[in-house]
Amino acid sequence: CSFGGKVFKNGDTFTPGGDPCIECSCKIVSFFSGSRKIYDVSLVCFFRNKIYTNTKHIRADNCTDCTCMEGTMVCTSPTCPVLICPVEQQYTTPGSCCPKCKVKPRKECRYNGQIQMHGDEWQRDVCTECECRDGHVHCTMEECNNTLKCPKFGDSWRTGSLSACRNRLTPLQKKESPCEKNFKTREHECQILLSDVFVECSKKVDPKTYYRSCLMDMCDCPKGKLCSCESLLAYSRACTREGLYIPQEKYGHCKDKTCPDGAEFNVCGPACARTCDNINSIDRSCLMKPCVRGCHCTHNRPVFHNGRCIPAHRCPKGKQDAT
Repeated sequence: CSFGGKVFKNGDTFTPGGDPCIECSCKIVSFFSGSRKIYDVSLVCFFRNKIYTNTKHIRADNCTDCTCMEGTMVCTSPTCPVLICPVEQQYTTPGSCCPKCKVKPRKECRYNGQIQMHGDEWQRDVCTECECRDGHVHCTMEECNNTLKCPKFGDSWRTGSLSACRNRLTPLQKKESPCEKNFKTREHECQILLSDVFVECSKKVDPKTYYRSCLMDMCDCPKGKLCSCESLLAYSRACTREGLYIPQEKYGHCKDKTCPDGAEFNVCGPACARTCDNINSIDRSCLMKPCVRGCHCTHNRPVFHNGRCIPAHRCPKGKQDAT
């Protein structure tokens, strides 16, 4: 038997801690002898100057329970929950093991995938301020002291070309703004920037700036002109820089005005154009050049002639035999 750092043989007796009232014996079975109790030291526990028999359960203090397990006193305490209040606001009641918060913790808020604590304030946009109040989001919009009505109010914020600035409405002007007349048309032409056509790109490039620019361009757009195309193409190029190519046929109303007749924009097209003079005799070194971005003739109209793309059989007589 091993006890108190010493090893005893079977049958040896001793007094732990020099206490004359307790006698221990290294034996397999415990029994009484006279007025003293003989313990099997391989099973009993010596804890806080007291002897406890195997499986004996005691309460060490208000928060600790102990059990003698074959010579070892095993003690456990309850697991206390993690408190979200500061340490200075925690307290423990008499007879209780776990601390509590003096003040009931406020609930947090979830907004746009982010966690806001009670009392946090943030700007949702330039006109709206939000606050987290005990688990609830409260937003307040700033009230403006003006009598402008939409779309006049929107036009008062616009920036862009000098012509847009010159045509800007002032309180002294009585003439109706062109933007007020064409609002639905402007919105229809520019709405494609916010549509499914650019949905993947919108995750990387915010289309709102291009949308506002498109609306401004449409404000002063002469009749019959495609004024929305500049913003559409600018946004398309921004998407391409992010590795997302948007084919022009997705917003095809701009195609004919930005590329020659029969051609379309491609980020990776042949470096050398096929013409009526070289339909089947393009220089081999030209074919080895890397692709280039720009306007390229389509498969149905592969030959570039006189500033536009045509089918091969439309080449002038005398050159068609090259096909």
